[in-house]
Amino acid sequence: MLLRVIRFLWKFLKWSLLLVIVLAALLVLINWRDEPLSDEARALLAEKPVVVDVPDRENIYIAMAGINAPQGEDIFEAGSKFIETIRNVKKENPSGLKYFFDQHEKRELLWQETKPPFDSKISKETDFLKSARTQKNRLETTLAANKILIERYGSMQDLLLYESPNFPGLPSSLPIRYTRILNIQRHLLARVLLDMEAGNTGAGLAFFKKDLNMWRCVLEGKSSLLDAMIAVRAMTNDIYVLNLLLASPYVSVKKQSREWQELLEPLSQEQYSLFSAMKGEIRDQYRMLSPLRWTTYQEAAALPVCMWFTHDINMSLDCPVWRAWLDQNATVLFLKSTATFNHSIPYYKAQLRLSSLSWQDYLRERDAALKSLTESYKPKIDWIYNPMGKFLTGPNNNSYDGYIGRIHDLDTYSRLVRLQLELRLAKVPTEKIPAFIREQGQACCAPSADFSWDAQTRLLSFKPSYNNFTQNIPASVYVPEMNAPAH
Repeated sequence: MLLRVIRFLWKFLKWSLLLVIVLAALLVLINWRDEPLSDEARALLAEKPVVVDVPDRENIYIAMAGINAPQGEDIFEAGSKFIETIRNVKKENPSGLKYFFDQHEKRELLWQETKPPFDSKISKETDFLKSARTQKNRLETTLAANKILIERYGSMQDLLLYESPNFPGLPSSLPIRYTRILNIQRHLLARVLLDMEAGNTGAGLAFFKKDLNMWRCVLEGKSSLLDAMIAVRAMTNDIYVLNLLLASPYVSVKKQSREWQELLEPLSQEQYSLFSAMKGEIRDQYRMLSPLRWTTYQEAAALPVCMWFTHDINMSLDCPVWRAWLDQNATVLFLKSTATFNHSIPYYKAQLRLSSLSWQDYLRERDAALKSLTESYKPKIDWIYNPMGKFLTGPNNNSYDGYIGRIHDLDTYSRLVRLQLELRLAKVPTEKIPAFIREQGQACCAPSADFSWDAQTRLLSFKPSYNNFTQNIPASVYVPEMNAPAH
């Protein structure tokens, strides 16, 4: 009886293994060849090399790369060396890139926290104003302990140009440093918030002007899509604190109304257009699909980014190498890179068009573009039988609607806070707020249909085009009391 069971199990395992081998061989045969790039794809991938013609000492990108340089080192020299070293390591020893980051961090000047640390989070679940007021001593101790980093951030605010080189495998300095940079910004915003409540309005407005100008330069400059999204987050932090100040009865706005209005100017066409950054992102998508990108386990160690079948995009370089290697090789086995990219061209073209539209045109055309994404995922015969024959292929359509939506929501959020300012300057009674929005809101801020007023909760709000915009920042603001005391 036992022998019969063993023989049965052996036969089962043997035939199961044979079936797996046959299926794997069939899969490899189907995907043995790829199709050439279509004319549309070639046109989309055509690019001119990005030549950085901004001097290092005028480039925000270089300053951000070197902001954590050891004490006593020049941040521009350190930033330039940091970028050049990454380029050389990537070229000469790809597997050593992560090791370089680990070793580099050991000698960097890092942020020093108090124990317990000051709570600088800005989100719906935290009260930033309360944290600043109740943890003032802890905040000042933390700022004093990080005097050098604070001064370096201030020196960056004086720069007005941002250009980052774009070549395969080199992450931008901003995504690498952004958690550290935004941490410095939030601590400074907490101090500015307290200073302006105490009556030091002029210095506070000067800080906001420099900070918003710096992040607007990142949006205007030659930057990646990730750079732009980090700039959006930083600007949202600034505008959120301006919102808190406008809602405070301890802050006067009348004497410096023009300065307030300038801070809350809408984004320019150059700032909210993501066309250039989107083209770069699409080219990167093709590089990530290419089976020639990482052909060995060693090369996968160069920049381990989890994606595809593990559904975990991790730009912090913490992804295990084996997962990065498996993901890339699984892509080669299951998806033909060029056929897949050709399949995605109509969607990419729609996204490019959306990325260059004004806010109103974006809202009008977005649904049709998103519908094309949905259609691309419906089973079609060309998933298997494409124009070149029996090559297994499918869509590679990452949805960039969230990126485009965020930047338009930032613009609308800025207009909303500008409306709050105008209401306060005009001392509009609460019962007349709806009429003010209808009659004057469009002239100073945006079409009145964008905003709603809740008299019971005293809230102004707008419906974001990207629903997750309010995940970290509330999308509504309190209208302050009209008889705010002046300092």
